[in-house]
Amino acid sequence: MGGVCPTEDRHDPQFGVTDFKRQWGTTLRDVEIAEPVLSPARVAFQDRLPAPLWEHAHPLYTRLFARGAAA
Repeated sequence: MGGVCPTEDRHDPQFGVTDFKRQWGTTLRDVEIAEPVLSPARVAFQDRLPAPLWEHAHPLYTRLFARGAAA
């Protein structure tokens, strides 16, 4: 069922997910995770070119995909 960030704090945004998964009788296990770290130059490139392009292209892509699914 995927991972959770276990918490007992009802005000934590992760509480609902954790509580839902507990209802399935799951057990918590610690697992190793990896977090990719990009170099500052790659982050700057991504922020300057692909991210803004996607912000403009996403609405068009969504409309095209919606039309294709309806056909």
